[in-house]
Amino acid sequence: MTSLLSDARHGLRMLRRNPGFATLAILTLALGIGATSAIFSVVDGALLRPLPFPDPNRLMLVWGRLTGQGLPRDHNPISPAEVIDIRTRNRVFEDVAAYTPANVALTSGGQPERISSAQVSASFFPLLGVAPAQGRWFTPDEDRPGSRVVMLSHELWQRRFGGDRGLVGSSIRMDGDNYTVAGIMPPRFEAIDRADIWTPIAFTPQNLSIDERGSHYLTLLARRKAGVSMRTSQTDMDRIAAELAREFPDYYKPAVGWGLPLVSLADELTFETRPALLLLAGAVSLLLWIACANVANLMLVRGAAREREMAVRAALGAGKLRLVRQLLVEGALVAIAAGAIGLLMVAWSGDALARILPQNFAPLGRIHLDARVLAFTFLISLLTSLLFGALPAFRASRLGDHTRSVTTGRRTRRAQNLVVVSEIALSVVLLAGAGLLIKSFARLLSVDPGFRTHGVLTMKIALPPSRYPNTSDLAAFYQRAIENIRQVPGVESAGIVPMLPLGGSGSSGCYEIEEHPSDPTKKCPEGDRRPVSADYFRTMGIELLRGRYFDARDEAEKLPRVAIVDETLAAKSWPGENPIGKRIKLSGAKSDRPFVQVVGVVRHVHNRDLSVPSRVQLYWPYSQGPWPFTAVVVRATAGDPMALARPVERAILGVDPEMPVYAIRSMDDVLARSVAQRKLTMALVLAFSVLAALLAAIGIYGVLAYGVAQRAREIGIRMAVGARRADVVALIGAEAVWLAFAGLAIGIAGALALARFASGQLFGVSPADLQVFAVASGLVGAISLLAAFIPARRAASIDPMSALRQE
Repeated sequence: MTSLLSDARHGLRMLRRNPGFATLAILTLALGIGATSAIFSVVDGALLRPLPFPDPNRLMLVWGRLTGQGLPRDHNPISPAEVIDIRTRNRVFEDVAAYTPANVALTSGGQPERISSAQVSASFFPLLGVAPAQGRWFTPDEDRPGSRVVMLSHELWQRRFGGDRGLVGSSIRMDGDNYTVAGIMPPRFEAIDRADIWTPIAFTPQNLSIDERGSHYLTLLARRKAGVSMRTSQTDMDRIAAELAREFPDYYKPAVGWGLPLVSLADELTFETRPALLLLAGAVSLLLWIACANVANLMLVRGAAREREMAVRAALGAGKLRLVRQLLVEGALVAIAAGAIGLLMVAWSGDALARILPQNFAPLGRIHLDARVLAFTFLISLLTSLLFGALPAFRASRLGDHTRSVTTGRRTRRAQNLVVVSEIALSVVLLAGAGLLIKSFARLLSVDPGFRTHGVLTMKIALPPSRYPNTSDLAAFYQRAIENIRQVPGVESAGIVPMLPLGGSGSSGCYEIEEHPSDPTKKCPEGDRRPVSADYFRTMGIELLRGRYFDARDEAEKLPRVAIVDETLAAKSWPGENPIGKRIKLSGAKSDRPFVQVVGVVRHVHNRDLSVPSRVQLYWPYSQGPWPFTAVVVRATAGDPMALARPVERAILGVDPEMPVYAIRSMDDVLARSVAQRKLTMALVLAFSVLAALLAAIGIYGVLAYGVAQRAREIGIRMAVGARRADVVALIGAEAVWLAFAGLAIGIAGALALARFASGQLFGVSPADLQVFAVASGLVGAISLLAAFIPARRAASIDPMSALRQE
């Protein structure tokens, strides 16, 4: 320990004597450690950390599998009837609980405000194993229609009610009704989706009827019994699915591939972000290696300059182990200092990451600086000290004759060259990956969404059944709201639709073409279905291709009933024909609903995501079938549409002051949010690749500058016997070219291999895109040659006589 402390003190003195080396080495390594630790905090929170529930590995989600419906992984939500079937028939679950997100208008405790909420089964909280901080859970008797109890989040309780401890058991007003507060959940409680209010789901007899078996809108959470495996649980779900298919053959047709697949809750929460997170983790790991390689190069240069010192120490009796330990201790000191700075970078960037990361990057809010991140940062610092300290230490152990020699100089340069080649290769990998993501993102943004986003304001409303029990009440509210909005100065037009395009969700259903009846024994054709107001298409800039838009002729009591279809449905159902005047039924073949007349054909709209086409689309007039929840879209005559937010909100509150609007944003913002994950991944990988290229340039400069200093006598002799400056520049440049060529060759091969791993993050771009690889290679090659210019110029300016006298 005494010797170790002595080595540490000596190492500190050596670092103080070389402040330039110490500063560059520590900052370079701190950059790599800080970036790696920051990304690890995200990966740890999203992928590695257990969910904050007891025995989280036993928590499952049960989906309904319906193939060919255009859903991710063919996973469909569950209907209320299917919830009861699974609850009563399963043999593997302790319990199941249904969940569906919602919104409520809260009028107690301040101004009316729309609050994110969820409807849950009474078993939801016990199943998760999280007890309320105050009060109690819902009781089974409260899980019924007409129940008026509510659970509040800790954050809402603090923000809206000032942490009033007498709130439990008292009443608050929501959606025009009084609700009793049953309990307050613990701080930061979150499950599946972010919510501040929970109410009982309360299935009605109508919800459980045979006619509603296809009403899929519920997420089903389940907890496996202790000792029951995932395979056994899936086998039990397969049994139940087969039983339902036999009992309800008209609904669960063989063509739909009906099933009940199980997914762990942890995997479901990270399904969309896992590939992007792994890609970022790989990219930042390469950056860390490049930073370590750069510092290793600095240590090699410094170690070569200290060979006389090491020879003297050896001559005085220091063994090889002592020499190696001295250099490793110095490397550890650099790593510890870099780790401390890197940790400060992580702490500083924590809030910034939370702000810029899409919400699905941080499921259940688990990204924060804690002991796991601290331990990771310490471990990274320790490993990197060994990585970049090993080479000079190994060199020190091979000093055999206590003098500098041509052989040791060559060995040092060879080791440096290998490190620089690896830096160049990894820089190519990162730049090529960034180039693929940039090109993919540009292709994604070039996709025509089917509407014009610029100049459109959006906001949402949800009308509670207690205040608006009939469709006529819903239609009257929205009609008055649209009339008020049209009177607002600066409004060009306004419309309503239940769900905005690019919102990631939709509602679908069967349809039937009169001229081409479907086989009732097979799966019915399905399409996205939306009721819209007359001016919705004009407001959104959705182009009319044939026929007309909805207008005053299409009011609820008017006949015939009408519909508008999109171009994909028209081409599929009436190829080569004019669809105007054709008749379509907005339900399955066995339904007794009447056929409606097609009066228009519009552009196809991307409802879920720009990267995939949506299903065929059908629209009907809002007054002929209104929904309680909707989005209002407003086109501004000029300027920023967000300037209309307050006037439009006041116009809606003029119809009902207890129905606040929420999710107020421009359509440009909706589009930006739909591609936010891809954009963030692209930006971070690009930043890492630029840093990697700069570090590689520093590495090349360091190698060549050291080589010039070591070869000053040789260069002086060459110039003394007649070598021109251009010859010297060519000599040094050739070394840089060979280093760059070797690094580029290895880097291109590595980039080709790794690009296929990231193919899931690409859109419209081949993982082996030649243009991207050529640009990435050209940039790294140019940076490498530019880094070689200064050492080459310095070599050409060496005075032959001075070099020879110095030697």
